[in-house]
Amino acid sequence: MPDYVPKNHDLKLGWPAMKALLRNPSYMFITLAISAESLAIGGFSTFIPKFVETQFNFTASNAALYTGIMGIPGAAGGVFLGGYLVYRFKWNCKQILKRAAVLALLASLMSSFILVGCDTNDKEKTITIADFKFNDTCNVNCNCNKRYRPLCTINEQKTYYSPCNAGCFAEDKKNNTFYNCACFSANITMASNGRCNPDSCPLFPVFVVGIFFLVLCTFINNVPLINATFRVVNEGQGSFAMGFQQIFIRFLGFIPSPVMYGALIDRSCNLWNEDKCHHDEKKTTNCLEYDSEHFRYYMFILAITTKFLAFIFMYLAYVCYKPPQKSEPVTERGVDNDTYTT
Repeated sequence: MPDYVPKNHDLKLGWPAMKALLRNPSYMFITLAISAESLAIGGFSTFIPKFVETQFNFTASNAALYTGIMGIPGAAGGVFLGGYLVYRFKWNCKQILKRAAVLALLASLMSSFILVGCDTNDKEKTITIADFKFNDTCNVNCNCNKRYRPLCTINEQKTYYSPCNAGCFAEDKKNNTFYNCACFSANITMASNGRCNPDSCPLFPVFVVGIFFLVLCTFINNVPLINATFRVVNEGQGSFAMGFQQIFIRFLGFIPSPVMYGALIDRSCNLWNEDKCHHDEKKTTNCLEYDSEHFRYYMFILAITTKFLAFIFMYLAYVCYKPPQKSEPVTERGVDNDTYTT
């Protein structure tokens, strides 16, 4: 452990204090564990509403509502429960790190709830975007009106890109349907507004309960790890250690997580919004339709990877932990005569 404690707080002692933290294995492994958890939390908090919307065919508003129902009580309950357990059972630092590692392992196993969903049956496989060419004879008058406004042929369960793409010449706004569509098959007379959706998935309640406990187990470690951070460093370094830790958490966790998650999730996109009339070049903007199964697998891979890394780092912090030793504080001029005990 480091053999000094800064007594006078000034910039000249910043580098020695920083080196002491970098040489403290338990502190660094705790910091890396929290960074891995932040990587998971930052990515999921950004994309879980879109995930719920895509997997279970909810509207964006309902998906956000259900996400809040799963996440907010789980996070708040986890923070409260974690603080209560440390206070109630008077855990020492070694016990905190051991139990934090167990909870991190449990949370990584609970990531499998992300795979809960309904398999695509033969009927649902036909729910695809139809060939959306805009130069066919049936929609030749569409020109460059390529705003995404899907409609569904009920009998065929085929989604068209837009009424223009389907060659529709009439709309019943009262019943929210389209008819006289030149691109439809001969036996199809009308289509409803909106993309075709499969029946609701009966496993959604299982998904909600599983994600709730995943969030709960994740946030139970919040207060204990803050407590452990103060206990693994020498007296007088606590505030500096917390500030230094936040730098790692931001740069290794919250800042890169949306970029990393977004880049991988974009690989599950089936249909991109393209401006095909912009200087004769296709200009990709945002994703219109996701492959739900690929989306699910990518989210699971990201979750299990980050959660298991957090478990590994917490376990290493537990293995490497040594109580801080008595040490002599130093000032800018040298060793001070006052000492302290941990």
